[in-house]
Amino acid sequence: MNQDLVRPERFDGENSTRWQEKVKLFLTSFHLAHILEDDLKPIPEEKVDDSKELKEKRKKRKEGDYLCRGHILNALGDTIYNAYWNIGTTKELWIALDNKYRIEEASNQKFLIGNFMDYKMFDNKPIMTQVHELLNLISDLNVAGVNLDESFLVGVIISKLPSSWNGYKKKLKHDEKKHTLESIQRHLRIEEDSRIRESKDKQTDIISMANVVEDEKSNNYLGLRIIINLRIITKTRRRIKIREIATTIKNPVIWHEIVAKERKIFKIKGIK
Repeated sequence: MNQDLVRPERFDGENSTRWQEKVKLFLTSFHLAHILEDDLKPIPEEKVDDSKELKEKRKKRKEGDYLCRGHILNALGDTIYNAYWNIGTTKELWIALDNKYRIEEASNQKFLIGNFMDYKMFDNKPIMTQVHELLNLISDLNVAGVNLDESFLVGVIISKLPSSWNGYKKKLKHDEKKHTLESIQRHLRIEEDSRIRESKDKQTDIISMANVVEDEKSNNYLGLRIIINLRIITKTRRRIKIREIATTIKNPVIWHEIVAKERKIFKIKGIK
């Protein structure tokens, strides 16, 4: 078997569980992984009257232990190699590495779990950007050997949606469909795009309404100015002019205010 295809990367002190799995796979390809097993039976110490079979077995065990230890040392980074190269047997070396770095990894796992559980989403930041940050934390957990159920992760993502998403959050919680990490991302992306479009449409509507109000103000002012200028005309002609000007005034409230004012000044009757 080509060793280059399965040789593990050099261990630098991080992700020890993953490194151990790769080393065991590598040793298995050479039929050496059994040397690391806890139930490996020890070979009796050498005696003068040992049988030929026992001598051969002892020799094979020593050769296997030597090769196995060499492969493990070869998979260590320089700093760690310098600290552990003088430890006796393969099993002793393996246990020493496990005791040292599994504890550190456990502490790192607690740190990563804390970061994941404490993560909060906010309304002032794009949802998908925050979802991707949360997925990166999940990836870090997987690398550290913390594998969480996908349904649980989907539930956590939904529960962390900000307050402006409460309605959609409730909808997802009551949805009978079982979402995956991929499908929940797709749904959130579609919802966020829809909200962005609606926000742009509302802004356009507000601008259009502002323009209409400005036009109405202009027309009302023009109409009122013309009416005031026509006060020198007779009452009969004024009634006609007021009706003509009313067609340029879009706001009926403004129209009735103008008519009421003109009635009061000229006591004109019959204008509606």
